[in-house]
Amino acid sequence: MGTSTPWGTSDHSKQITRGIVQYSTPGHGGIRVAPTLHAKMDPRLRLQPDCDWARVALAFPACFSAEEAVAAESSLRGWFPEVWEAFYGRPLLPGESTARDCAVWREAHRDRMLSEAAWGSGPNVPEGRVGLCAKRASDGARALYHVPAEAYRARGPHGYAIPDDAPLWSGPGKGYGDFHGYIGWVSP
Repeated sequence: MGTSTPWGTSDHSKQITRGIVQYSTPGHGGIRVAPTLHAKMDPRLRLQPDCDWARVALAFPACFSAEEAVAAESSLRGWFPEVWEAFYGRPLLPGESTARDCAVWREAHRDRMLSEAAWGSGPNVPEGRVGLCAKRASDGARALYHVPAEAYRARGPHGYAIPDDAPLWSGPGKGYGDFHGYIGWVSP
């Protein structure tokens, strides 16, 4: 029987060192750091509730391989740019952090409908098209669209801005919330 973790019951665990245990679950996983070790961590690397293995690896480098240290630095830079900048003492440049670049792109497109979820052809989605749930950050508006699959495949790395001339979804379940049964996602 596995250990109870914030991510569910673990199906695997690995003791990295005394007081640091890595857990995996069917859906996620993470690292538990004993309170005494957490108190010894550099304050800039103190743990958040999720995706923080990189902070542990950088705080206790002797407990991890060189390959894991490289992966930890990359993960922190990519997904926690503010923490990386505080820890390493320099600002990141454009292109050095996936999360930062995505946030900049989304802010530049805040008045556009941006895809939040996509699904391919099948029931309710014609062949050669992609169904999209989209949201506009500036006013919180949501809508469903069909766009050509080729256009969607050509999207950039940070998302897909719905073309202004894209038609709204006009099939069964026209309302955003009415369509959640098909895509398995409900708007808040």
